[in-house]
Amino acid sequence: MKIFIKKFFISILLFACNQNNNNWDLEDKKEFMKLCQMGIPNDLFSKDKQEEYCDCALNIYMQKYKNVEEADEAILGKNIKEIMNEIEPCVEQLQ
Repeated sequence: MKIFIKKFFISILLFACNQNNNNWDLEDKKEFMKLCQMGIPNDLFSKDKQEEYCDCALNIYMQKYKNVEEADEAILGKNIKEIMNEIEPCVEQLQ
């Protein structure tokens, strides 16, 4: 699970750092979903579960942050425990 958390965190940072837009447009959402799913082990969770989890995480970040840049800044200022607390409601999507 620690490897998953690290991969997820890194994929969020990569996603956020590579964006130039000032809002959560369709391309931002697609890239988030792609990177999020890449961070989840395929051998542990089905594609459907991965998609549900990442969709949940995306919705949390979109509600909490007005754009990608704001999300990036906030995430960089948090430790892994704080990040996991934010997306904790999504963990049940993997079960």
